[in-house]
Amino acid sequence: MGSALGRAGRAAMVADGVELPADVLYEILLRVPAKPLCRLRLVCRSWRSLTSDPSFIRAHSSHHPLIAGLRCGCVQSEIHIVDMYSGSIDKRIHDHGTIGVLESSLSTQGNMVCFSPARTRIGTDASRLQACVVDPATGVTNILPIGIMRTGLSVWILGHVPSTGEHKVLRVSSGFATNPCSCEVITLVARPSNSVSLDFLHRAVIGGVVYFLLNEFIHDVPDVEHDCVVSFDLATEEWRPMTIRGALSTHLVDAKLIYDLRMMECLQLAKLDGCLALIHQCYSMDLWFLVEMNKGSWTKRYSIQYASHMECDAFYRPYPLLVLDDGKVVVWFRNKQVLRAYDPRIGTWEDMAMLENYRSALSMYEGSLLGSCHQG
Repeated sequence: MGSALGRAGRAAMVADGVELPADVLYEILLRVPAKPLCRLRLVCRSWRSLTSDPSFIRAHSSHHPLIAGLRCGCVQSEIHIVDMYSGSIDKRIHDHGTIGVLESSLSTQGNMVCFSPARTRIGTDASRLQACVVDPATGVTNILPIGIMRTGLSVWILGHVPSTGEHKVLRVSSGFATNPCSCEVITLVARPSNSVSLDFLHRAVIGGVVYFLLNEFIHDVPDVEHDCVVSFDLATEEWRPMTIRGALSTHLVDAKLIYDLRMMECLQLAKLDGCLALIHQCYSMDLWFLVEMNKGSWTKRYSIQYASHMECDAFYRPYPLLVLDDGKVVVWFRNKQVLRAYDPRIGTWEDMAMLENYRSALSMYEGSLLGSCHQG
């Protein structure tokens, strides 16, 4: 805050000539959503300097969490950057063409968003199988090569390698759910990797590593539980040799029960509070956080009770997106198309925003639209 205030000066002039102390101006602008704040940058040079300062941008991002979502349209879909509290759209990005695509997926990392087809029809035009990586702040779009993409299931997962600063995309595809998956890492040139069987619909990206639940159809692998987690290192572009024992099997839950939970889609992965989390859902939502990877040590931080059994739709299970600074957990209820916050201290729910017509493609956007203020 200090450097930002220094650039803004000791006082600022408003339209009627009244001077505002810099710290007051800072607090006021901090509360303005990104879209109108971009317009306010045109007021004067000191306002632009203040709102462009990296420390201000970081503070603004923490006050205004953003969500990236894919909104379906009759003719064309759009990627929206949405204010988590109000549900207002701060940025619209048109996709590059999805006719022939049955399902789509969305992956975010820092200030980048990756949009891709997840399931495609036989005979789909190859140009419509391509994914794209977009910087919502600048509007810059990179179309990814098709490579070994095949008809069937696929996923593109965007990751960031902290040691090099590179963004990489891990692409996994399979013609059938029981087949081993073909993998590629896309940087400047796509390079095939080894085959592995995994459930690439349940994954999370943390610190340049992509985590997957193993495929629930693999029953006969010795010493591998049905909640086991495998990981792909984007820096080395290799699968890590060791698997991570899951939270339920670590805590001696019956193996048959774990298998049944996998078949009913009751287990998922998420990035929460900067950690890998295993989500176990039935009539409640248990959130297990990985605390020691080598030992497969997990701790259950939250046991969230739904307001009613009807909240836990078997086809559209609620999904946690974020843990707020006050400990509340923000959950996306896809069946109700609403964001809700759960307060673990008193066990109550609060509606936050309605988000209509967003598919399952919904993710936290960790970047800031203040980096470059193009109108969306």
